[in-house]
Amino acid sequence: MPDVKLSQISFTFLKVGLLSFGAATTEVIIENIVERKKHLDIDAVREGIAIAGLSPGPFHINLVLNLGYRLGGFKGMVIALLGFIFPSLVIGIIISLFFLNQTIFDFLNKNPGIVRGVIATVAGILANAIIKLSVGQLKYWAENIIVLVCLVAIVVLNLPFIIIIMSGAIMYLVYRTKLKGVLK
Repeated sequence: MPDVKLSQISFTFLKVGLLSFGAATTEVIIENIVERKKHLDIDAVREGIAIAGLSPGPFHINLVLNLGYRLGGFKGMVIALLGFIFPSLVIGIIISLFFLNQTIFDFLNKNPGIVRGVIATVAGILANAIIKLSVGQLKYWAENIIVLVCLVAIVVLNLPFIIIIMSGAIMYLVYRTKLKGVLK
């Protein structure tokens, strides 16, 4: 386990909670914990992502719990969670106070380009996170085939998320145990 002070864990996840929005949270986590602070390497975050994806509940909460535990044990996990959710709590309360006034909804309805611009921005941030997580990870051509099969299962077949994750894990296990020496 890395030697990271609880105050550093608190500040890092407070910053992640403040600067991340929706799906871009993974990118902000990678940027702050791996690239800037170097508390963990990208493989530890990849493992955390895999565990968070298989765990019930909100993905990013599970990821924060996992990474907080890796950085500081049980106390690190609790501190990371509190740091991560505190900005959302405060911002959510402030936004709700503004939404009591209908003018925000009216403004967004009259200016749909704002929402479209945000959607395009989030798509770009997600693409960047996917590229960072994938570089150096897919070492064998069979792993790339699993990526393509899962992509088709999502886009074409519209299969449930849990079935796709479990199928990907099973395909990789079959590849590792039965076919690795044959298909390398």
